[in-house]
Amino acid sequence: MESKTHDPVKATILNIAEWMKSEEPYMDGITAYEEMEDDALLEPDAEHSTPLGQVPQAAEKGSINQDAIFAPYIYGRYTY
Repeated sequence: MESKTHDPVKATILNIAEWMKSEEPYMDGITAYEEMEDDALLEPDAEHSTPLGQVPQAAEKGSINQDAIFAPYIYGRYTY
């Protein structure tokens, strides 16, 4: 929009800046919540963790052999 009294670019930037200031508490809340989720997943407290402690990575874990052709999970619920 053209104006003879105000620079439209400066007015647009001012409106965007005011909108960003009004959204700042909302964005701070989102950031804090995401950090809280990350902390809960990466460093769980004693209530939300297992007594196993740190489990090292390995190529194979568990008791089900994934390389077997007749593995029990291949047929799913149709295994009789």
